[in-house]
Amino acid sequence: MKALIIDDDDGSRRLMCDLLKLRNIECIAANSGSEALALLSPEIRFCVTDIMMPDLNGYEVAKRIKKKYPEMPIIASTASLSKVDKIKLAYIDLFDDVILKPVELENFNKIIDGFLGRNNVGTK
Repeated sequence: MKALIIDDDDGSRRLMCDLLKLRNIECIAANSGSEALALLSPEIRFCVTDIMMPDLNGYEVAKRIKKKYPEMPIIASTASLSKVDKIKLAYIDLFDDVILKPVELENFNKIIDGFLGRNNVGTK
């Protein structure tokens, strides 16, 4: 399984990729929304995108991904939202869930487990 991780912060991007690799999920990393859109392919099963990025923000990236691949799950990742805003963001049709930064391992795994369970997808 392949996942696309989009984040302009090297540390955040590497952390998410490392956590996914531990679960046998291949990580394709992009440091901008433009780069992510160029890397997008049908082999990618889900995407985790930062919301605040300089070239294209996460909302715009998600809109463009959904236009090309309407069924692709997208998880928002952000440090700039409160827990109340997180709940609101989860109800926007663009995102399937939200990961708050700094990433809490238990929460990250719960979200990924939920995604894998909902889609009956193995990790190999």
